[in-house]
Amino acid sequence: MVDKEILSTIRIGTRTSRLALAQSHWVGAKMEDRNSHRMKADYVLINTKGDKLRHLSLAKLDDKGFFTREIESALLNNEVDIAVHSYKDMPTQGPEGLQIAALPWREDPADLLLIRPEAHDPNGEGFPIKREARVGTGSIRRQVLLLDTRPDLRVGDLRGNVNTRVSKVQEGRFDAIVLAAAGVARLGLSLKGLVVHRLDPTQFIPAPGQGVVAVQIRESDSETRGYLEKIHAPDVAFFVKAERHFLALAEGGCNVPLGAWAEETTDGEIRLHTFVGRKGWQAGEPLDVERVTVVGLEPEALAWTAIQILQDRRNGSVWGAESAHADAATPKGAPRILVTASEAVGRGQMGALRAAGFGVVHVPMIETESIVELDLLQEVASGLKDGDWLVFSSSAAVRHFLERLSCAMLPKNLKVAVIGEHTAHSVKAFGLGVDFVPQSASSAGFVADFEPCQSRQNAGRFVLPVALDGRRRIAKALRAQGHEVKVLPVYRTKAANGEAVEAALSIDYEAVVFSSPSGVQGYRGIHGSLPSQCVAIGTTTQSALVEAGVTTVWLAPDPSPASIVRLLQVKLGKLLTEKS
Repeated sequence: MVDKEILSTIRIGTRTSRLALAQSHWVGAKMEDRNSHRMKADYVLINTKGDKLRHLSLAKLDDKGFFTREIESALLNNEVDIAVHSYKDMPTQGPEGLQIAALPWREDPADLLLIRPEAHDPNGEGFPIKREARVGTGSIRRQVLLLDTRPDLRVGDLRGNVNTRVSKVQEGRFDAIVLAAAGVARLGLSLKGLVVHRLDPTQFIPAPGQGVVAVQIRESDSETRGYLEKIHAPDVAFFVKAERHFLALAEGGCNVPLGAWAEETTDGEIRLHTFVGRKGWQAGEPLDVERVTVVGLEPEALAWTAIQILQDRRNGSVWGAESAHADAATPKGAPRILVTASEAVGRGQMGALRAAGFGVVHVPMIETESIVELDLLQEVASGLKDGDWLVFSSSAAVRHFLERLSCAMLPKNLKVAVIGEHTAHSVKAFGLGVDFVPQSASSAGFVADFEPCQSRQNAGRFVLPVALDGRRRIAKALRAQGHEVKVLPVYRTKAANGEAVEAALSIDYEAVVFSSPSGVQGYRGIHGSLPSQCVAIGTTTQSALVEAGVTTVWLAPDPSPASIVRLLQVKLGKLLTEKS
């Protein structure tokens, strides 16, 4: 008897290798399980061009989509319903009519060095392998990274499926080989007789998307998309976006020395490790390796910043001065600008400048850390009553006050005032409404527009979560009118530091955009001096720059990103094309 609960058969297109089959069967089984067996999976085996030409080196296969095109054609022709790929094999731009519908999981993104015991040297420099060992890999990325650390190694080309490559080192044709940890894990391979050394992905940087399985569908297939939503992993998608965007901006493919790996920091940020070699590199030629690490919250902004730093270091091209390739990330001759604001504020500034054709690097000059105990936060929150006001003068104050509280602890008719639209957006992200935003996003503008700062009528109670070292202008104005005011320091600022900041400040910029006096102090503390041309957001920041001796300070008419763009277009005298 046919099971009437099974409504659909989903045809899964897959390569014929053991690894591809293992991935596809995992996806099919997970779809069946998560969709309460309302569908069943069927498997369609497809040979790709890359599978048919295993005798050729990957360095000679300059066709993007070498392992995906035939499967995608079957998908477009309605011969299969989904395609399962290793994400690292996929071009950054897929065929029209197809989309990635799910990234179900990511195995360990690192590479493994599999070493024959006779060649193992625990004291080897960089890698635990004897000098002049013969190491097999068909990846240009891996060849370059091996030789960058150990020029003495004899790197040989190695193709074939994972089992074939493992057998070649076990048979002694190589002293060691390099494989993706993900492939070994998914196949459950026996590595008996070999020494397994995991290569640190912060140094031996993986291919973008390595270890990630991607599931592709027709854009019009809403039924299959619904099944795949149940197995999608948003956290995987979030981090891998930085890697893939870096690949897209560099216009890389399978045969270029490029790596990108995004990891989560202890503070919940993204640390993106990248490297590039020289496009068209061949064995015996100079390596020309450049590495950049950047840290932040926005995946695409991080990728863009890494590209800007690479272009600056390599005479305007990601792939080096000798490359005929014209990088698309920054137009030739475009002014390069450094944005120093916080993630929330700088994200908008960076986006507007990029859209106007500027080359932009965004690195916040200050970081924040919480200084208020949870017990005190809860005590203040429980003491609020209907009609009381919360007043926020920064997005950081919003985050450090609200992120550890439940909105259920706050009174239903609590009122909220903020200093500007960025802060208002942060408040709304926590599920609260905003009752007041001044016309001018500054402390002076707030005091001028907020009626309680100008009148003693209807005396109220106000709680102001603030920075430990922040100014108290709003609190002073409210107290002068007789209102009850509680100032609650919830965070402190500190200068940013680390390799990512140092890399960003090593570049020469036509102008640097500062959004706060603390940003000015942070830059000066890290760099030792300030740039000659600066944009100031607000008069207090302008004063801080002038007092520090900056020769040219341009004051933006208002804090909006559009205002900053117009100012720089005029001051730098460049005709930049607006993005259509």
